[in-house]
Amino acid sequence: MKLNWQENKINLSKALPLDAPSDWKRWSVVVCADWAPRFGHWQTLEKEPRALYGDLLPIIQKADLAMVNVEGVLADEPLTPIVKDGIILQMPTQVALALSAVPFQLACLANNHIFDCGVAGLTQTQAVLCNHGLESVGAGLSLAEAETPKFFQFGSTRLAVINVAEGEEGRSVNGQAGVAPLDIGRLQKQLSVLRTQVDVLLVVAHAGRENFPMPVPHIQTAYRAIIEAGADLVIGHHPHVAQGVEIYQGKPIVYSLGNFAFLMGSTQKQHLWGYFLKANFYGPHLSEIELWPYHVGEHGLSLLTGKDWTEALQKLANLSDLITDEKRFREIWEAYAARWWAVSGAEELADSVASLTEWSHLLQSMLKAALPNFTSNWFKHRLARALIWRSIHWLERRNQSTMQSRINAESQHVASILRNRFDTVTHRELYLLVLKRIMDGKIGQTEDWANQQLIEWDN
Repeated sequence: MKLNWQENKINLSKALPLDAPSDWKRWSVVVCADWAPRFGHWQTLEKEPRALYGDLLPIIQKADLAMVNVEGVLADEPLTPIVKDGIILQMPTQVALALSAVPFQLACLANNHIFDCGVAGLTQTQAVLCNHGLESVGAGLSLAEAETPKFFQFGSTRLAVINVAEGEEGRSVNGQAGVAPLDIGRLQKQLSVLRTQVDVLLVVAHAGRENFPMPVPHIQTAYRAIIEAGADLVIGHHPHVAQGVEIYQGKPIVYSLGNFAFLMGSTQKQHLWGYFLKANFYGPHLSEIELWPYHVGEHGLSLLTGKDWTEALQKLANLSDLITDEKRFREIWEAYAARWWAVSGAEELADSVASLTEWSHLLQSMLKAALPNFTSNWFKHRLARALIWRSIHWLERRNQSTMQSRINAESQHVASILRNRFDTVTHRELYLLVLKRIMDGKIGQTEDWANQQLIEWDN
């Protein structure tokens, strides 16, 4: 199936039955990405909430169901933040007027910010959304609640919406409060059950590598597995940049919608545009999806027009082609991994480890590294080995006795960064790719076309 990049539509219709049941109706769903009005967006909605969406508003309002990713806590009083990697997003409850004014009917909460202020932030946000007429999905006071789908009825057609995320520090752990995890094993079982209960399955996922217009390889594998398990449509966000579309086994995977009402303080072009998706159905059949690219302006959103519209759709076309080219997809990720490690990855790891330790750990490591220089049976070498080992053992005892005194807010934050890197699959997979490339002696061996592509994406 080919995307008509001039008309921003993918036609998915097969031969529809001529004798369709009379209670089949035409209905549509709009899915929007990251929503956290701050800076100029906050100033706009204070004056007129609907003005935030500009000329996107009429298209969103025509949908039978409109959903958006609410990327942060809604509460007026200061709440205690959790220890985590990244910024804390808490917004005053007044911003919810920009949700009910559209109106959006469903808030997706499976993301890495809804739990920024723990259980108190989550429950207050859910209450605010409910008071403004929105249901929510993807987070809860237990894993069971977080994983519970939301159901909607359109004529005789029943829709289930599932919302999951990598979640980082907000993931539900051991069944406790948090967001529904992107756990393929659990999703496969859930989708298998739901497939017998509903007509349409829509999965919205918040995952992937931020600020890069290609899906992570394991995310592609995961989203394809969700389609194989029975989903009719998979839609992603979180990377803060637009990514392409893949038709897999006849069903769409939209890897990232980019930013929505979310200003990052960035002037990079890729952060200043995104697209929302409108999925059109006839009864239980997904007949078409529409991609609507827009500009994320300082004071609100506006549809792209003219040359900007054409260029945005062409970018999506190029990104989509690259996703399905297995060889080039692998090469671009190898190039990205090499550059990331050289520019920031190795430094971040070294700085984080250094921040969690002190001079004595560094000296201990240096002494151990020096031992291979004194391997003979000469008296001077034996004496050196003995002195080095005495020093190492003294340093070990010192480090153990002073460990608790070194715990402070800075070390806790650094620990959260490292834990996130090792515990969140997207970050961990990048480290593993780099380490494998180093082991194979290939870390600097990347394709010229891929290196050039990375430069173009940065501009």
